[in-house]
Amino acid sequence: MFNRFRAWISRWMTGRYGGGDELSRFLFMVYLICFVGGLLFQLFQATLWLAVLFDLLTWVVLGVSLFRMLSRNIHKRWEENQRYLLARTRVKEWLKLTRHRLRDIRTKRYRRCPHCRAVVRFPIKRGVHIASCPHCRQKFELKIRL
Repeated sequence: MFNRFRAWISRWMTGRYGGGDELSRFLFMVYLICFVGGLLFQLFQATLWLAVLFDLLTWVVLGVSLFRMLSRNIHKRWEENQRYLLARTRVKEWLKLTRHRLRDIRTKRYRRCPHCRAVVRFPIKRGVHIASCPHCRQKFELKIRL
């Protein structure tokens, strides 16, 4: 009985996206956070409206996840995942750069190269300097104030 059901599900899911990518994992984590948040906010009378909001968000995330899982448009779901990965990489790089800026706040200054837009780190030397970008090798004027 169970093997027949599993075979039927397998046939039914053939040609569907099925999930299991990074965006699906992220949506699952958002789902868990919203579910637990809804449960926690239900404990207090003053935050019932937040519990309802979290419950609604839980259902929306669950619906999006199921839609992605059961979708037959595999290429679109793959593109969604690629856009998510690009956005996640940008956020990670921004957080990493911010952490480095905070770490080096007393000794270094970070500036963008006007030619290639790369972020370059310079030692603190007050005044106007001619700097060379290590990425594109272009020279540009750098003003550092304390």
